Amino acid sequence: METRKEYLSPVVIHPGELVKDWMEEKGVTASEMATLGNTSEASVRSIADCWEDITPVSAAALERATGISANFWMRAQRLYEEDLERLYDDKSARHFARLTGQVWIMRGRPVSKAALAPAGV
Repeated sequence: METRKEYLSPVVIHPGELVKDWMEEKGVTASEMATLGNTSEASVRSIADCWEDITPVSAAALERATGISANFWMRAQRLYEEDLERLYDDKSARHFARLTGQVWIMRGRPVSKAALAPAGV
């Protein structure tokens, strides 16, 4: 009997990266995407720059603009939040990040090494 191991990536990617990749692949600007999705350009830019999370309203706008279901965008956001929480609570992952000098990005903002290493870790 084969044993399956669950692979948990030590990297968390904000769903805004998916939006940015889609825009680059299709050659669509934030302004064009905002027009297609009937939303503000600032909102599209904030999501693509990983400063803003995807909400049900923005997921609907992304669906109108990309043709990719709102359910997909909400699922990507939910998985991002779950992975982020798992990694932040994982002492060995924080230790690995400190040892390798990695800079973690949480909600679009760099996390200091001090935040990754609470007292006693």
